[in-house]
Amino acid sequence: MISINKFAPKGFQLKEFIVIFLLSGLIGDLVALPFILFNQERVLFFLLASYVVGMSIAIVSVIIFSFFYRNLRKNTILAFSSIVFTIAIGTFLGAFVLGERNFLNILIMIVLAECIGMLLAAVSYQKTKRLNKQLEIAKEKFSQYE
Repeated sequence: MISINKFAPKGFQLKEFIVIFLLSGLIGDLVALPFILFNQERVLFFLLASYVVGMSIAIVSVIIFSFFYRNLRKNTILAFSSIVFTIAIGTFLGAFVLGERNFLNILIMIVLAECIGMLLAAVSYQKTKRLNKQLEIAKEKFSQYE
């Protein structure tokens, strides 16, 4: 079985991953909402499909961010750039697979997904960074008593 900790940033918790995963599904629905409303005969299908697209983008983004952040000397700019690229490609592919062919609609979806997704990524990054700092402080205090 693959452990999430192998791919996740240091200090990243499974609970946080599940929250991000579920929120990303909701973001997928929110981003696709105009498209979903225009396809009223298959609303449930498009809601579920866009939810899965959002969750898929989240999984790939977490793995890619972690890869770049861990392997390239904690290069935050490159790691966040990889998320921008992943969200854009994932949103484009998701919209295209679900049948959206209007470039302007896809572009609007991408911009909305980028804004919400990068906000979620930044909040998650700051939370993880804060947790890591607290762990370092606790580690230092603990090592003083040894």
